[in-house]
Amino acid sequence: MEITFEMISSLIGTLGFPVVACLGLFWFLNKQEERRTEEIHQLQITLAENTAILSSLKELIQVLINGEE
Repeated sequence: MEITFEMISSLIGTLGFPVVACLGLFWFLNKQEERRTEEIHQLQITLAENTAILSSLKELIQVLINGEE
């Protein structure tokens, strides 16, 4: 649903500017929280992958230093 100027004008006329502004801010904050939650989830996945890679590199370096296979 696309919000038009007429819809906003009608809401402001009916409910008043402070109420509409608070509702708009509430909607905006919810959208930001959804995006932030998704970003944190992606960062957790990336961190887990990097941890696994670093562990593998550590083992490889230990083998190279000690001359073991």
